Amino acid sequence: MKTIELKLYKFDELSEEAKKKAIEKEQSSEFLLDYPWYDSIEEMAKEDLEAIGLKFKHLSFTLYTQGQHATLEGLYIDDLQKFIETQKLACPLMVSFQERCAEDLLGSVETKEEIDQAQDEINLIDEALETFKKDKEKETLKTLYADYEYLSGDECIAENLSANDYDFEEDGSIY
Repeated sequence: MKTIELKLYKFDELSEEAKKKAIEKEQSSEFLLDYPWYDSIEEMAKEDLEAIGLKFKHLSFTLYTQGQHATLEGLYIDDLQKFIETQKLACPLMVSFQERCAEDLLGSVETKEEIDQAQDEINLIDEALETFKKDKEKETLKTLYADYEYLSGDECIAENLSANDYDFEEDGSIY
């Protein structure tokens, strides 16, 4: 029989060099951020959009590639009046039309002038929605980058290695 004795250390007990090695090994692991770390960002975006009358089905994104993007897939207006009010759009006919439709399913635009005004307001709403969507996607992409950088950074990984109470060999390898 052979007996092997090992000295094991907690992360905070390692030398600076061993800590650095442990952090680098975690950063290069295929399992780094192998969980939906972005769920909270998607939930915040949903809450922000619901506050102004919008909803979306799913957030998709790609970081650190040529086609980097964040897309609010399936974005739609859930509450037209709230969207018009929060975006300060001048669309009295759309608000009136929405109210008429709510009261009577046959509510409609009646004159050629109303049809033209309705089309102008629809175009204004579409333009505001597209502008808002692009701005929100840019903001979301910045938030995703910031969170990814933090979560994959030395400080956060060191905190996780310490908090998870791993045992390490003297060289910084997880036992």
